[in-house]
Amino acid sequence: MAYDPAMIQPKRKQPAAPEIETDLLRIQQLSQEHDDKNWKFRSWLKQNAPDNIDGIVKGLSQKYFALIDCTKCANCCRLLQAEFKKSELHTIARRSGSR
Repeated sequence: MAYDPAMIQPKRKQPAAPEIETDLLRIQQLSQEHDDKNWKFRSWLKQNAPDNIDGIVKGLSQKYFALIDCTKCANCCRLLQAEFKKSELHTIARRSGSR
C-alpha cells in the first residue's frame, strides 16, 4: 500500500479550559441564581455517582485549582469549614499526639 497523507488522522486539540470566574461577588450571585439546579444535581449525583467519583473530583480540583492564584483572595481558607465524623476526629487526635 502506498503512503497517502490523507490517511493520517489529524491530531486532536485538547479543549481549552473554560474561563474561571474569580470575582467573589459574581460567584456568590451565580451560586444563588443556580441554587435549585445545583441541589438537583447533587441529589442526582448521590444516587448515580460512578464508583470512581472521588478520583474524578480530585482530578478536576487539581486541574482548576492550578489555574487559580490563591494569593489574590485566600477566600477558601477563610470561609470553608471542614466537617469530620467522630471516628475521623479520633484518628486525627491519635495521629497528632493529642490523645
